[in-house]
Amino acid sequence: MKGQQNRDAEQLRTRLSAWARHHRRPLGLTGAAVAACMAGVWLAVVPDKAADTSGVQELAIRWGHPACWALLAVVGVLVAIDVPKRARDGVGIAAAACYAAFIAGMLL
Repeated sequence: MKGQQNRDAEQLRTRLSAWARHHRRPLGLTGAAVAACMAGVWLAVVPDKAADTSGVQELAIRWGHPACWALLAVVGVLVAIDVPKRARDGVGIAAAACYAAFIAGMLL
């Protein structure tokens, strides 16, 4: 019974992976469009705390979140044009670093 469940789960993962590879262009471009919109939103919506800080903390609060979304938009485009995973991962890590800076700026 357990062996059959494992085979079924592996088959499902394989089919989903194949479906995602086949549809990578529309999925990547849709993700890029959504992330670009979010970057625009966070350029306009600046947390109030940014006005109370200065220096690196203000920079992290004001620009960390939109930079994260902009980098995620780049990841979407890289997925759509089928850039190697290593390059996509690098941009994704940069997005995570921007978000971490934003969170750190908000907590300090």
